[in-house]
Amino acid sequence: MVQGGLSVAIVERELVGGECSYWACTPTKTLLRSAAALRAARQVPGAREAVTGGLDMAAVLGRRDSFASHGKDDGQVGWLDSAGIALPRGQGRIVSAGVVEVTGDDGVPVTLKARYAVVIATGSGALLPEVPGLREAAPWTSREAAAANAVPDRLAITGGGVVAPEMATAFAALGASVTMLARDGVLPSAEPFVGERVTESLREAGVSVRLDAEAASVYRDEAGTVHVTMTDGEQVEADEVLVAIGRIPNTQDIGLGAVGLTLGAWLTVDDTLRVVGEDGAPIGDGWLYAVGDVNRRVLLTHQGKYQARAVGDVIVARAKGKVLVQRAIDRRNEPCGHRPGGTGGTVDPGPLPSRAVRSAATLRLPIIPCMQVKRHVRIRGGRRRPGLVGARSKKPSSSHAREYLHHAGHDRCP
Repeated sequence: MVQGGLSVAIVERELVGGECSYWACTPTKTLLRSAAALRAARQVPGAREAVTGGLDMAAVLGRRDSFASHGKDDGQVGWLDSAGIALPRGQGRIVSAGVVEVTGDDGVPVTLKARYAVVIATGSGALLPEVPGLREAAPWTSREAAAANAVPDRLAITGGGVVAPEMATAFAALGASVTMLARDGVLPSAEPFVGERVTESLREAGVSVRLDAEAASVYRDEAGTVHVTMTDGEQVEADEVLVAIGRIPNTQDIGLGAVGLTLGAWLTVDDTLRVVGEDGAPIGDGWLYAVGDVNRRVLLTHQGKYQARAVGDVIVARAKGKVLVQRAIDRRNEPCGHRPGGTGGTVDPGPLPSRAVRSAATLRLPIIPCMQVKRHVRIRGGRRRPGLVGARSKKPSSSHAREYLHHAGHDRCP
């Protein structure tokens, strides 16, 4: 938007750069990298003979801290300054159409009036279920796991989505005894074969994966041991318990009620990322937008960045009186990619097969040779819309696969 000639202010109550830079993508991938490099060396004749020890835990955690800028956002703030973007720090709340009030540490509110648009980009937080004793047991969320200063001897993880296998892989490699309680399976939103392959890899790494297991109660005793009792009566003991069952939007305290929206709710947007009400109409004259996790389209950082670039173009165009004739975002072509630990990766530009079948698409799910990743990449394509619809890679290092898939599906990716 600044490049388009508009003035911009970013309201931030924590660290500039958000979840990915300090508590998610950057630190977690850094944690995984040391173990992946050691594993790769042990698989190569001539290199494996030079490996005489295991991971240095302090060095691994120190490297993670350096990549996360030691929890400081000076570099990001410097970039904002160089771009001419204002940074009022504090809790921002919408008080009326186009008006945001920011309350900093000094408790003094500052009022900002937007000429063209307000964009909500507050992200999401960990969902803590109402399991008896869980909150009192001081569980880890993805934040605490990514920023841990020590590795517990025993770690219990509830959940089976992306965070769970990723953190199970990392902490198992660092020497923890890890138990995953995956009520709905591992990576349940992906095709069944994906969860099966990842479960197999986790077990090979020493992780105890318990499918259909659900916590009924949690208790931390005076010695610090966490006791997780499951619905079948079986117990798991651990030094820490990580809850990774889902996300909730960070919209509880941003003033949604002032514009007729529900506090703590996910925000529905149209294909130009304007927030819409229950009637499907934009809020007011269309001044309110939402990007990233809060609109619940794809809860991944690269999608948030993609949406941010798109919404910037939209706001600038509307500010200059241009009529938009195309979608800013095409839901059908929203790619999502992630690597659940050292177990593999995905490039997923289209709908999952079950969704595609419901929309009458005909799919092929072949396992094909693919450059250096022969037999490790599964391509998904449709006959009504020929081309790459998506892929899953079981390769621990799938850079070649991602490069191939990027070129093969370039016309399908935003």
